[in-house]
Amino acid sequence: MLDAASQMIRPAGDVITVVGAATHNLAPLYLRGANLHTVLVLIPIMFGQDREAQGLNLDAIRRLVDDGQIKPLLDPQRFSLAQVADAHHKLEPGQAAGKLVIDVSEIEA
Repeated sequence: MLDAASQMIRPAGDVITVVGAATHNLAPLYLRGANLHTVLVLIPIMFGQDREAQGLNLDAIRRLVDDGQIKPLLDPQRFSLAQVADAHHKLEPGQAAGKLVIDVSEIEA
């Protein structure tokens, strides 16, 4: 996702990511004078900081999602539980366009 964002960002724009465990070439962001912001929303919660503010932020995000202003980017290919290995293989080379969906409806309760 960060690689795709770096191709779409306007000059001097901002890219915000919550994904930290990845390797990316930051040169495209540098050449656009873009700002990269990384966010780990759990840090304040883990250390007991600003819990009220975090709650307000999460509530604001929930409202944006409920109103359809924020939509998840999902890869169009869906996988069954039996295809989890295939889904993992698609993730390895970065071929997925967004998050992958694993349909677990076949699991009996």
